[in-house]
Amino acid sequence: MQIPDRIRDELALAETHGLRFREWMIMKKYLLRVLPPKMRTHFSTRDSHTKRQHLNEFENCLIEYYRAQTGNRLRLPHDDAE
Repeated sequence: MQIPDRIRDELALAETHGLRFREWMIMKKYLLRVLPPKMRTHFSTRDSHTKRQHLNEFENCLIEYYRAQTGNRLRLPHDDAE
C-alpha cells in the first residue's frame, strides 16, 4: 500500500525536530493533528462499542514504514491488553 508523500514529509519533519515516536497512538494523534481532513480518512476509528483500536491495512503499512526508516518498533495499543 502506498503511503502519501505528505505523511512521509510530516514524519520526516517530526524527526528533524527531534520527535521520535515510541507508541503508535502518539504518532497517530500527531499525524491526525497536522494532516488536512481529507488525508485523515486513511486512518481507522475506534470500535463504537468496545472503544478499542483496530489497525487497518494502511496503518499497518505505516507502522512498518516507520520501523524501516527509524529502526523503532512502535508499541501498539493491544500490546498491553494481555
